Amino acid sequence: MCHHHQEASNRDQTTESEFELLRVERERGKPAFALMAEPGTRKYVGSAFVSVNREMRELLWKRVQEHAGPPPKDMPKRPATQWVKAGIKARVKHLRGEDDLRQASLQDFWDES
Repeated sequence: MCHHHQEASNRDQTTESEFELLRVERERGKPAFALMAEPGTRKYVGSAFVSVNREMRELLWKRVQEHAGPPPKDMPKRPATQWVKAGIKARVKHLRGEDDLRQASLQDFWDES
């Protein structure tokens, strides 16, 4: 009924934070997502859907290819997974008040290397 109010309160529960890109997962037929880390420590915090437009997504894949790195020693190699060296930061919209990312989506990214 009062649809507008619901949207406003939902918006208040989300916040935007900066994280470092750790790796991306691209599987055919599935939405792509990015695994995010704390800037500096590279400590994994969660994953975010890559919900940018096609142009930006192409740009992101290009950056990821340029920054491609090997997986950490204890991680299995997977064809859909591309690890990224330090240097790509992203702005992620997510639910506030959670230690790990919830309902997160990648909004923007830039290269700091």
